[in-house]
Amino acid sequence: MGAAGHDPYGAFPFRLMIEGVTVAAFTRAALPVAEAGVLTLSLGVALSSYLHDWRALAVKAGPDAPGVRRSGVLCLIDHDGDEGARWTVRDAWPIRCEAASGLGSDGAAAIEALELGLSSLSRIV
Repeated sequence: MGAAGHDPYGAFPFRLMIEGVTVAAFTRAALPVAEAGVLTLSLGVALSSYLHDWRALAVKAGPDAPGVRRSGVLCLIDHDGDEGARWTVRDAWPIRCEAASGLGSDGAAAIEALELGLSSLSRIV
C-alpha cells in the first residue's frame, strides 16, 4: 500500500505475483480445465513494465529459452482485502499481453488480457 494506505490494486481481486513480486492485478481469471494449459487474466492493471518486458523476452527468445518460464502465485482477494483462494503457477510464460487504451489508476498501465501458458496450476488454499 502507498503512504496514505491506498492499495493501487484494490479494485482488482486477482493478484498475479511472479517470483515473490505482485506484477499485475485483474478483474477476471479463467483457469485452465486441466492442471496445465492457458491461464487467461483480463481487465487489469500493472504498475511496472514487468509484463511488457517478460512478453518481449518470450517473443524474442521463445518459451523454452532460459529465464522465460517463471513461477509464481495467483491470489484471489476478497472485499475486505483478505487473501482467499490461492493457486501456484509453475513454469509460466506470456503467450499474449494485450494493452487496453489509456491508463489505470495511479498511472498504471491498463491491460485488456494476459494469457499465460503454464506447465502446472494447483490450488493451495
